[in-house]
Amino acid sequence: MCLSALSASCGDSHEPHDPVPLVDHDQWQAAVLGDDPFFALERPEEYSCEPMFYASELFGAESSFSIDTGSKCGYLTVKQTTVADVKLGDPVHARIWHFPLTAPDEEAEGHVAIMMGDRVVFEDRIPLPATSKLYAAYWTSDQDFPIGTAIYYHVHNHGVNSWALLEISEGKEPPAPSE
Repeated sequence: MCLSALSASCGDSHEPHDPVPLVDHDQWQAAVLGDDPFFALERPEEYSCEPMFYASELFGAESSFSIDTGSKCGYLTVKQTTVADVKLGDPVHARIWHFPLTAPDEEAEGHVAIMMGDRVVFEDRIPLPATSKLYAAYWTSDQDFPIGTAIYYHVHNHGVNSWALLEISEGKEPPAPSE
């Protein structure tokens, strides 16, 4: 309800609300090569990632999806369908943590990405080695993504490293951590 004609949010259908998870960490499944949108871009020489190297687990007290990379799992794309709607103009955010990244080669890089439908909504390429980092990515959706939209989480990494996807959510940004 609009209480004031001066309110910037009057008529705005994107009222701020608590974050709504878009994924269930227990539902991630490895994308098969024919259904992996990142494979055509990166085509690793060897592709093998046994389920023992990725899983839903607690990260502190928070649910996460973890991937341990290395000689047995240097490339993985997992997918599921969204469990909530995202409307045009909705705020979306993701949090991803990686521990220190190392690599046997001097000119290696890590790649992390999130794709919704056919749109890459977040990605970063990290020169290795790299110190640990928490990504807090925020964007405004430029289209509707109805419940059941395919969503992909991708990690391609040279070296033995660990990644944790903490959240992909729609709604207001969480408060900045206090120092």
